[in-house]
Amino acid sequence: MGVQGFQEYIEKHCPNAVVPVELQKLARGSLVGGGRQRPPQIPLRLLVDADNCLHRLYGGFYTDWVSGGQWNHMLGYLAALAKTCFNGNIELLVCFNGALEKGRLHEWVKRQVNERQTAQQIVSHVQNKGTPPPKVWFLPPVCMAHCIRLALLRFHIGVVQTIEDHHQEVIALFRENGFHGLVAYDSDYALCNIPYYFSAHALKLSRNGKSLTTSQYLMHEVAKQLNLNPNRFVIFASLLGNHILPDEDLAAFHWSLLGPEHPLASLKVRAHQLVLPPCDVVIRAVADYVRNLQDIHDLEAIAKDIFKHSQSRTDDKVVRFKKAVEYYATASKPLHFPHLGKISDPSVTSPVNQGLEGRGHVGVNAHIPSLLSMPTRNHMDITTPPLPVVAPEVLRVAEHRHKKGLMYPYIYHVLTKGEIKLSVTIEDEANKDLPSAVQLYRPIRQYVYGVLFSLAEAKKKAERLAMRRNHLPDYPTVIIKEWAAYKGKSPHTPELVEALPFREWTCPNLKKLWLGKAVEDKNWRMRAFLACMRSDTPAMLNPANVPTPLMVLCCVLRALFDCRYICRLQIDNLDPRGVQLAALFMYHVYNLKIHIYFTVSNTCRPRGVISTPVIRTFGRGTKYHTRGFKSQGTYQSNPAYTASTNEALKDRKKPKLETKTPHLPLEGSTAAENGLVEGKEADQLNGNEGESRATNQPESAFSNESKMCNTNPHLNALNEDGEGRRDEALGAAVLKTEE
Repeated sequence: MGVQGFQEYIEKHCPNAVVPVELQKLARGSLVGGGRQRPPQIPLRLLVDADNCLHRLYGGFYTDWVSGGQWNHMLGYLAALAKTCFNGNIELLVCFNGALEKGRLHEWVKRQVNERQTAQQIVSHVQNKGTPPPKVWFLPPVCMAHCIRLALLRFHIGVVQTIEDHHQEVIALFRENGFHGLVAYDSDYALCNIPYYFSAHALKLSRNGKSLTTSQYLMHEVAKQLNLNPNRFVIFASLLGNHILPDEDLAAFHWSLLGPEHPLASLKVRAHQLVLPPCDVVIRAVADYVRNLQDIHDLEAIAKDIFKHSQSRTDDKVVRFKKAVEYYATASKPLHFPHLGKISDPSVTSPVNQGLEGRGHVGVNAHIPSLLSMPTRNHMDITTPPLPVVAPEVLRVAEHRHKKGLMYPYIYHVLTKGEIKLSVTIEDEANKDLPSAVQLYRPIRQYVYGVLFSLAEAKKKAERLAMRRNHLPDYPTVIIKEWAAYKGKSPHTPELVEALPFREWTCPNLKKLWLGKAVEDKNWRMRAFLACMRSDTPAMLNPANVPTPLMVLCCVLRALFDCRYICRLQIDNLDPRGVQLAALFMYHVYNLKIHIYFTVSNTCRPRGVISTPVIRTFGRGTKYHTRGFKSQGTYQSNPAYTASTNEALKDRKKPKLETKTPHLPLEGSTAAENGLVEGKEADQLNGNEGESRATNQPESAFSNESKMCNTNPHLNALNEDGEGRRDEALGAAVLKTEE
């Protein structure tokens, strides 16, 4: 695990370094351990690394994550979190990982291999036992980070997205903007002199919304337990194994620290495979080694000593070691420390501020060693033709929207790097009938790549040029690298995917699609979207046929039914449950059409809802809900802080008032339709008390007494209309600023 195992080491072996804290008390200027008070009128400003906190922002390990996600629960939790922070004088800024990070590709590959194994364990568990998988197997539902980001924007919680090196940008953002604390769970932050470092995994909101708690890591206690001066953490982190110098390259050094007499020495070679010592053993051994170094400035001497047993690529390892030291030294240089109630020992932060002993000071804005300049493993990467030139205006808008968290990160990666990383999804690799999601939707991505690089226009130019010169047209070729792990595909090498233009019509260039303000441009944008989804028909644009909120759903279903893999599927055995669910779904569609016919006018258009009729119909259909486990309705029985989206938004705009907000019934629906069942009726629907108890209770991001958030379907974080108008305004503002 290398340096990433250090965070777990702190949790298990340094109990005095993990202190529970209540964030509202810190926001009120209360003290832990004495010291001066922070002025209570100043908000407690916390930076949250969403990369470590997705399962908490989702709302915990509720069993619906294995069925594709429970988005109403997520929205209710985030609405309650936004309200609690506003009332508690806490200001959050959530930072999402939007960086491609080729320098950390080695780590990403190992993570994908592990997650692919976990996905197969989940599938096997559900097939064999019909119960929810253990929470330790949690894999984020597809698009979870994207949905959380949009929901946070809707609730007026600050959102940013990194662009090159996620960790370095989070640290720089923390130091340069005067945040009072960092909420994360990553060893890089623990070893980089973050003064007030809180646990993202321990972040919990109480049922009544009055208590937001977590844990703080006291790094001076960790240093005391390791008997290691914090000013040597830079060398310590570099020798544990990291994204620049992997622990595989340090295996011989780590085994040499244990010696031949160590009880684990016999594990060094097993079946001719590389075996690494246990992480906690390595941490203690490396701490002893670094503590006994005479001169931590002489990197040449240190490198010569640690790689004396190396049998290959010694020069490359020495260069990587120096890069790792430079990386952590730069990350450890503080700008200033915002004053907060004394929670950690200032006597320890003083030497840490110096980074390496006696080394020159390097500002936060100083050059950070670029991971993109580090060579990738030769067996991993493949050279592709250079990308076409993209209009500067398009790149400016793309970068602006990417940094502000207003755009899916894949777009910027494709435009600037020509490659993307596709994470593992829960798929049954033993099923030979269904393809993987990566393969199934690749044709759609190919058309998207063609739109991004304006291939249709480039094709027409090539044809006109060929006609003038009287020779065959030389069509441009755009190749995108897709890194993915799925059935029959290793994540170690990318797949080369060719961008395709539309055959039926000539799509305008990307500059016109993004920045055009005419009505015609808006129509082009919609047609380009429908063409990518293979749904470019007049009927799809008719609201009488396809209501606007159901446009994406219908496009996905149409693309699935049009897919050659789906068309070949044969049903061997008909399941009565499937027949009934299909009838329920179609009956729901029938009622929905009647409802739209009588209630929807041109001035009152229906709004999109994350929990679509299909999700509401089939989301509870997994087998384990009938096996004695509490249904979602049981969890959703009137939490005390239940609040709608509108209430959360209003609270952001008005002064705080000590008033109680009654639970509002959902308009046009009953409580039962939205999973809200109370009292004896709930017992009758879900079995008696003994039957409804589960041996594997789902864990929530709420405290233990919490049950569930509001599931109001009007909490919509994916409103296309509102986001579209905001994006158009942002694009215009960026261009105006640039001019």
